[in-house]
Amino acid sequence: MKSKLLHAGLLLSASCFFNVASAGMLTSIDLITDNGSWPAIAPGFESGSAYDGFTLTVEGAAGEVMSDINLEFNFSGLFDDSLAIDLNGDGIIDYALDFYNIHDQSPGYTPWGSDRDVANTVTRLTIGATGSSATVSVYDTDIILDSTNYASFDNLGAITLEDLGFGAGGTILDGGSVTTGEMRFGYINIAGPGSGMPEITSASFSQPAEVPEPSSLAILALAMTGLGVRRLKK
Repeated sequence: MKSKLLHAGLLLSASCFFNVASAGMLTSIDLITDNGSWPAIAPGFESGSAYDGFTLTVEGAAGEVMSDINLEFNFSGLFDDSLAIDLNGDGIIDYALDFYNIHDQSPGYTPWGSDRDVANTVTRLTIGATGSSATVSVYDTDIILDSTNYASFDNLGAITLEDLGFGAGGTILDGGSVTTGEMRFGYINIAGPGSGMPEITSASFSQPAEVPEPSSLAILALAMTGLGVRRLKK
């Protein structure tokens, strides 16, 4: 049994960088489907492998509006051979990255034979109030999704926080807690029967550190200058 509970206390993106006290908290990421079978094959792919399904629980003030949720995760274990996301758990894959699309930009990439290749495949996911997006990097090189020459596709832009269970515009509901619908992450195969199982654990997930925007940095510098002046006057 894989442990998939994330430690509480990860901050979600809020509208103001400094307003940390009022920011919602991602309190858990819980596994609800372990090594499930994709109910449908994505266009351009011949067979499916498996996915792990998760829910997120966010706690905060009722009525608070979340701008977005940013997550990073990677896999462990071997798989064959492409990546897939069904973000709103409706049985339709929303994002697929064709193995050959990856291999063209990262020659020698063999996720069915190299644990190291798999461990260095990182997905960055943004779930927003107006749409979502994902990027995949291999050994810190961002893979450019190419839907013209490969079976890769990205339909995440139409999925919002509201689709996952938040109120309109990403609002935290009455009661101050939102548990999302199932989000599915796993593998599919470009040709022939797929093999391998996703091994996504709590340790697979993290949240990128927020960096203040230039205007925020200017405000911070001004505040620090003012503090220094006040101290000099004492």
